[in-house]
Amino acid sequence: MKGKIKVLVLDDDTELEALLNAKLKSKMFDLTFCTKIKDFSLKYFNESWDLCLIDLNLEEAPEAGFHVLNMVRAKEKKYTPIIMISQDGEKEKIAHAIECGADDYVTKPFSTTELMARVRAVLRRIRPALVEDQVTVGDITIDRTTHTVSRDGKNIHLGPTEFRLLDYFMQHPGRVFSREQLLDTVWGS
Repeated sequence: MKGKIKVLVLDDDTELEALLNAKLKSKMFDLTFCTKIKDFSLKYFNESWDLCLIDLNLEEAPEAGFHVLNMVRAKEKKYTPIIMISQDGEKEKIAHAIECGADDYVTKPFSTTELMARVRAVLRRIRPALVEDQVTVGDITIDRTTHTVSRDGKNIHLGPTEFRLLDYFMQHPGRVFSREQLLDTVWGS
């Protein structure tokens, strides 16, 4: 998996937060955790996310994950993949989550290996530019392994910042960004 994947997690399980931070928070993932629906909503609608993990049952409300999923899908401007997570493995609830717009459903307890496989599968389907080593958009091909770019088969020399900027644009085709968003994402704070 290439690039930094921004993941917003809604779950009030502190053990899960510790596990995900230990196993997934790395160069590949930038994890942000929320324990309350209000906090999740503020972050979700005010920032750009590559993936969300939403727990079905929260202390503040049983089956709150369905409410959050419905709210997000009704109001979102950009489609963000969502994986529901829950200790509840009832087939009816899994089917309902998928029907409401979840891209996948993982039953707790799960291994981080299984979660990573599901994350990769969802991102390959929905945002392949985040997980592929080589991506082509139109006549431009970018190879993240060799840090090369070509157009119509001719190599184009780009500096490191130009490469990161082009890579970011190719990960988000058809999207418009503010200057601040680009500075924060490509150049860093």
